[in-house]
Amino acid sequence: MSAWSIRVPLLPDESISSWLTRSAIAQGCDPLVLTGALWPKWRIWTTDPDRGIEPGRLRALARASGIPESEFLSASLRPVIEAAAGRPLVVRSSWPWLLALGSRNLKRQGGIQYCQACLAEDRTPYFRAQWRLTWHVCCSKHGLWLSDRCPFCGAPVEPHRLEAHDGSLATCATCKATLGRSCADMAQPVAAALQQAADSAVKVKHASYGDRLLPASDWFKLIRHFVVLIRRASAHPSSGLGRAMRLLSVDLNAVGAVSPGLPVELLSVAERALLMQGAWQVLNAGEHQLMQVARDTGLSTTAISGCDSAVPSTQGPLPSLAQSGRRQAKATRMAITKPRPKRSVQIAWAYLQRRFRSTLR
Repeated sequence: MSAWSIRVPLLPDESISSWLTRSAIAQGCDPLVLTGALWPKWRIWTTDPDRGIEPGRLRALARASGIPESEFLSASLRPVIEAAAGRPLVVRSSWPWLLALGSRNLKRQGGIQYCQACLAEDRTPYFRAQWRLTWHVCCSKHGLWLSDRCPFCGAPVEPHRLEAHDGSLATCATCKATLGRSCADMAQPVAAALQQAADSAVKVKHASYGDRLLPASDWFKLIRHFVVLIRRASAHPSSGLGRAMRLLSVDLNAVGAVSPGLPVELLSVAERALLMQGAWQVLNAGEHQLMQVARDTGLSTTAISGCDSAVPSTQGPLPSLAQSGRRQAKATRMAITKPRPKRSVQIAWAYLQRRFRSTLR
């Protein structure tokens, strides 16, 4: 394919999907037309372009756009997610800490996050790569809660479904309203604090937990472990674990409204914000206070760390508790017989509701 007549530069922290959509509109065509001409045998919009583009297709994109391959590699979210996950990522699987789109042909079950103030003040509206990260729930510049749906029609934000005549990425592909017209609420400082700490952990490759310095991947495992504890406590608020989380200032009443069973990568902005704020409260309490609260409330090792929690291999009491919890949880699983537990039914129902919502559009 020959070089495009209009060259569109990548903007600071712009996601690849945002740039592809902007490039198509600048050329006077729909995103589907542009990518179809560039890759005739590949339907890129049924995948997630922000994960990165494989080398052969990337070379074709670099030739057509006039942008070096290295810039697209830097715009990919793979390095960020690998730093958080601490392991190589499998292409054909979900990635931890990356918001899942739930692609079904061209439609998405999950919308792209955005800051209404950013889109309103951008000379050229575009979507930031950081808005795709699970721990991002508020705008680091304006301090507003992020949105992932149109405030006017409630549809997921799907920029790739825009048409050439829409002219701007700050447009809802469903109802054509301007996304930057409404005003979001100010975010809680706790949510911004965890977000800033997570961004720093990815950048410098380590983060603090109490007086210890952990590799970034272990720190993120710890955050996910605390999210598991909080969700477990919200399901049984009168249990010892529930009492422990309340002693650590976690709002279990609010967390109880979070969709049961769905991983954090599939949750809404508001739901993730509640879990991230709770995780930050537990993290700030420190390991020794967590263990003291556990002892004061008579928690068992299974309650404080179960088989679904990925506790990092740090020095201290958490690893031994995690191992004990895994052994007990494994024995419990072997003993389960019909009927299915209530929670497993709730999880299946949450997935079914998510899929059902996408079929209604």
